[in-house]
Amino acid sequence: LVLYTDIESETAERLVTMVNQEYDAWVKDFGELPAARDGADFQMTGYLMRDKRVPMQLALIPPEYLGMRTGGHKGSQFWMLDQETDYYRRHLLFHEATHCYMTIMPDTRLPKWYLEGMAELVATHRIDQQGRLTFRVLPEDKENFAGWGRIATIQNEVSAGRLKSIAEIRAITRIDPVQEVRDYAWSWALCYFLDAHPRYQERFRSLNNHWRSGGFSREFDRLFADDMTEMNLEWQLFVSSLMEGYDLPRSTVEFRPDSGGSTAFITAEKGWQTTGWSIVEGETYRVTATGNVTLADDPKPWVSEPQGITLQYFAGKPVGRLVGRVLDSQSSNVGEIIDLGRERTWTASESGVLFLRINDAWNSLENNQGSYQVRLESP
Repeated sequence: LVLYTDIESETAERLVTMVNQEYDAWVKDFGELPAARDGADFQMTGYLMRDKRVPMQLALIPPEYLGMRTGGHKGSQFWMLDQETDYYRRHLLFHEATHCYMTIMPDTRLPKWYLEGMAELVATHRIDQQGRLTFRVLPEDKENFAGWGRIATIQNEVSAGRLKSIAEIRAITRIDPVQEVRDYAWSWALCYFLDAHPRYQERFRSLNNHWRSGGFSREFDRLFADDMTEMNLEWQLFVSSLMEGYDLPRSTVEFRPDSGGSTAFITAEKGWQTTGWSIVEGETYRVTATGNVTLADDPKPWVSEPQGITLQYFAGKPVGRLVGRVLDSQSSNVGEIIDLGRERTWTASESGVLFLRINDAWNSLENNQGSYQVRLESP
């Protein structure tokens, strides 16, 4: 990276060094670029501007980026405005630099959601005390990722009833200047979900081989055709529960068809779990649960029964409490949380499959043990 900037030289020099680490991550995750005809190393030029008046006077900024609010890229060049936080300055630079690497070949043809989502995914990073970077991380707190805010955007959108389906995100063809924060957030969320999910990761990463084939979207459809119903359900659960430190590997859903059985075992160390039970709107159901689980070991084991532990709450309900949710794969409505506890009779307000979980924070599943035995009846 050759970086032109008016920020402090010490900060700029660190950024250039960090991009070398990002280059290694690109090669590892995306593969090597084709060799240059003249044998030269890959090089990009960046403009990081606290005050863009001089670059504008020197005609160093393309006309389409004169009004930019964050940054832009073209070929092996990128332009970005300085940011208020150290984290987001690094993040935005990594984002734009990733675009340069992904699109340096002139025949690259990628959908907008993937191009922006992958730049966001790679740029989301953690830095240790030795200055070593880890990319493709999920933020575990707000403080060390100040200025980013994608998770908060998703939470606000879901709360407002504007959950985007996978199909709606894939339909993004341009970043809307008015909705750009939302478009970036949804594109990042889908790329993170597919890239980190144990069942989908290998197939999603194989799409690297189709950047220049013109068949990216067809290959996506082919790879995930058999999973789309389950993927849509799990996507709804993921974005409706997303928070800092979300434990995606433990929260993946193990789908099973409706076996006709009336008993399900719901484990504490997992997230939403399908029962395979089809629920019909307007019908009345009775759920009963037995058993106990351990939710923590410090300072002593926190043992809970299905009604939960009222000493601590998550999402407005006691930890350890049995809760449910009815989902339909053809809808983007995530449905309301059904408060079940040890026993509950309720009339369904929607049709779909019943999912259950033992209430606990999504970043606190690794120390949970045990399960509840749950029965469903139609009284």
